[in-house]
Amino acid sequence: MSFSSNIFKKFKFYPSNYNILIVEDSKSVNNIMTNKFENLGYKCFSAETLKEAYSILDEHKINFIMLDINLPDGNGYDLMKKYALSNIKIFVLTSQNDEQFRQISFQKGIIDFIVKDKDFYHRIDDITLLIEKIEKNKQSSILIVEDSFIIQEQLTDILTNRNYRTLTTEYTNNILELIENNDIDLILLDVNLKDGNGIEFLDKNKSTIIDINKIPVIIVSGNSDSSIVRNGLRAGATDIIRKPYIVEELILKVDANIDYKRKQKESINIQKLLQQYKDTIDKSYIVSRTDKHGFINYVNDAFCEISGFTKEELLGKSHSILKHQDMPSELFKELWHTVKNLKQTWQGEIKNMKKDGSFYWANTIINPIVDSNGDILEFIAIRNDISHEKLLESYFRKQLSSKEKTKTYNQ
Repeated sequence: MSFSSNIFKKFKFYPSNYNILIVEDSKSVNNIMTNKFENLGYKCFSAETLKEAYSILDEHKINFIMLDINLPDGNGYDLMKKYALSNIKIFVLTSQNDEQFRQISFQKGIIDFIVKDKDFYHRIDDITLLIEKIEKNKQSSILIVEDSFIIQEQLTDILTNRNYRTLTTEYTNNILELIENNDIDLILLDVNLKDGNGIEFLDKNKSTIIDINKIPVIIVSGNSDSSIVRNGLRAGATDIIRKPYIVEELILKVDANIDYKRKQKESINIQKLLQQYKDTIDKSYIVSRTDKHGFINYVNDAFCEISGFTKEELLGKSHSILKHQDMPSELFKELWHTVKNLKQTWQGEIKNMKKDGSFYWANTIINPIVDSNGDILEFIAIRNDISHEKLLESYFRKQLSSKEKTKTYNQ
């Protein structure tokens, strides 16, 4: 499957499609979060005790839970364990920073921690962004290449909880086939595999995996030797994770690489769409581009067909090669001033001379293309042949003039 196979699947996120349960015994914090999420479009339910939370969960479909751990009638950790294998995604609200608890919680499927401090209100915006990313993850696939079945299962549980699709294998000779038949966004690659060395395999197949399919690879190794890091990065890996891995570190690195791959896909999507627009315009109009000095660097087939010049005869030349003697020099001075000095679009009708000495009329739009600094990169001109309209206009003008002369003579 090619790198761009699924890039046209546009993800649309609507907060109104998701229900959030806020389990927090502080009325003020609960109200702040409820108002914030509801203003963003989510449907919210509030609970101040575990009993209230369980009742809401029994009666309503909940997608996300914002869970305080210390509640009046029990520990939020009990709720977290009960729904660990469900499709509900849980964020933990905490005022503590216990590393051991964080590690255990991530293993149990917690999405993230929200620390209740002075910046708490602003962190709610980060939560909404993460919720959208979690839903976007349903479009991303991760290939786990791991020798240990237990670690395969651990990684699968962690990643599927964040909505990633996962594939697994313990053999290097399956990797290329899986890439060919699936749209893979990231590979987690163990070093010591049943049929070879993961780094050596990556180095040998770097062109297919990285250069062609643009798949980022994270090396997972139980060996902390510096040669693993060095050889892995040289082979093309984007990062190294050492076993036993810290779940939060694993999640952060996976999410970062998926975000990068997602942006790659979006960029290629935009490029393909722009190419389609360009192709459509090329088929419908007479198109040319010039550099910032006014020299032609692109013409389409329609331009060559109407002008009689070949591309080779036009490229590198000024548009003055087409200038007809009937067109006043002042018009071109005004045109050039508009697009180059004012950096504005110019539109008008221009009579151009063909290679054989005949002429054609074109309704012309010239637009300056500028960069983020406001500097001109080039000019794009789109033309429509209006020669027939001009001939009819000339014909009727002559007819009217002839009638006027006859009328004057008869008088």
